[in-house]
Amino acid sequence: MTLVIGTDEAGYGPNLGPLVVAATAWEVDAAAGQADDRLAEAVACGLAESGIVWADSKRVFRRGDPAAGPLARGVLAAAAIISGSVPRVWRSLAAAVGRITPDPADGEGTQWEGIEQAELIDDPAAAALESVAAAIARRLEAGGVRLVGLACHGIYPARFNRLLEAGENKSDILSRATLALAAGVRGHDSRRPARIHCDRHGGRKRYAAAVGRAFGGVAKTLNEAADSSSYEVAAAPGLFPQDTAATWIGFSVGGERRPPVALASMAAKFVREMAMDHFNRRWAAWFRASPPPPATRSMPAAGGPRPTGRSAAWASTRRRSGGGNRLRRVLPNPACR
Repeated sequence: MTLVIGTDEAGYGPNLGPLVVAATAWEVDAAAGQADDRLAEAVACGLAESGIVWADSKRVFRRGDPAAGPLARGVLAAAAIISGSVPRVWRSLAAAVGRITPDPADGEGTQWEGIEQAELIDDPAAAALESVAAAIARRLEAGGVRLVGLACHGIYPARFNRLLEAGENKSDILSRATLALAAGVRGHDSRRPARIHCDRHGGRKRYAAAVGRAFGGVAKTLNEAADSSSYEVAAAPGLFPQDTAATWIGFSVGGERRPPVALASMAAKFVREMAMDHFNRRWAAWFRASPPPPATRSMPAAGGPRPTGRSAAWASTRRRSGGGNRLRRVLPNPACR
């Protein structure tokens, strides 16, 4: 049996809101060399005629209500396969997937207050989705595959900015968060061989040092090319048990073509979009109640870029919204993500 893990992110490029990384974990009844193909075949059969899509989030996401549509259904169905029930509100999702709620101790402002109660799905729709998820799980099992883990981590603006100020760059932050999440998922089943697939982090192609730090060992470089990089980590003393099986980890352009990465892509996007929907609603309510003077309303020219959260014209607005000048990403248009 092989453990297959996929990771991806949402929010790396935009200058607004959290960076979210996600990982999915799958048990596959196959040797490591055949696990990826076995998993892909089982997922294709498992999703057939289910109405559920697990694909690159850029293909699945539709503008509008993030709690509606194929992105939400795909992620919530996956959560139900793992836990047996669909999370109805943000708090339940956080309990299932991990650190996605903004922490006031990190210096986050009041713009995130109340997110724990944000509704993800109503009860009738959740009950119907649980039935669909159970059927998918049975078909996956028949193909020798089990979806066993879904984990997410949100890095919100105040913490992100502190990491930048401490000397890290965006790529460092993304790689460290992604590999820490993957290592945590891997640690739950360390005695089986593992294959970890990651989408390429920007233009970076060398990850050996970051992989070694995350997994507590020395990463052997197998390949570092223009479109992919891969490594192998043997037993990791001090972090995992001494009988930990070998771990293969790869970073590739277009990694979302693999179901584990595709579902991680969707989970990260869903968490980010739900957080931004809550942010936008609070921002819009605050704006209606207390708009800035007209002179500060710096609006973009038609077709031009929107002003970033660093805009001096919006400094007072950022302070009043509870974010201070440490907010990485604030845009004046509440509909902009």
